[in-house]
Amino acid sequence: MSFQTFQEMVEQIPQELLSMTFILLLILFIPLFLFCIALYCFHSNALYTIAKRRRLRHCWMAWCPILSSYILGEIADQQLLAEGKNDRNYRMVYTIIQIVNFVFSIVSLLVSEGSFGSFEALNSLISIVLIVCQALIFDSILRSLYGPHHAGLLVCSILFGAIVQTFALYLKKESDLGVPTNIPSASNVNTI
Repeated sequence: MSFQTFQEMVEQIPQELLSMTFILLLILFIPLFLFCIALYCFHSNALYTIAKRRRLRHCWMAWCPILSSYILGEIADQQLLAEGKNDRNYRMVYTIIQIVNFVFSIVSLLVSEGSFGSFEALNSLISIVLIVCQALIFDSILRSLYGPHHAGLLVCSILFGAIVQTFALYLKKESDLGVPTNIPSASNVNTI
C-alpha cells in the first residue's frame, strides 16, 4: 500500500481515531500550558521581589519575558560589584543575547527548511552562547542568594533550566538581604 500524498494517507485514517488523537493532545496540552503560566508567574514574582529589595530601578521589567533578563543581569552585576569585579556588564550583554536569540528563533520559524543551512547553525551557536551567559549570570545570583555552597543548585539549574531557577529564586525572595553590603559606592547600584 503506497500513498501518493500526505493527504491520501490522512484520508485512510478513520475519523474517530483523528478525533481521539486531537482530544488526547488537548488533554496533554492544557495542563502543560497552565504549568508554564504558573512557572512564569512564580519566576516573575520572585524576580520582582528580589529586585525591589535590592532597590533596582525598573523592577516592573521582571514581568516582561525578554526584559526580565536585564533584571537578572543587574542582580548579577551587583554581586560582582560587591566582590570587587566591576568590569562586567551582564545586564546589557544578557539582554542583547536574549533579543538576538528571540529574533533568530522567529526568523528560523519563518524561513523554509534548507534555504539557509548556515542560518540554523548560527542560531544554534547563539543558543549555546545564551546558555553559557545564563550560567555565568545565575552563578553570580546564586552566590548572592545562597552563599558559596551553591554548586549543586547551579548544575541543576543548567540541566533543568527554568524550573530550578524559578524555585531557587522563589525560595529566597523573602530572605534576600537586599543590596550586597560590600558595594564600594551607592551610586553604582542603580545605574542603567
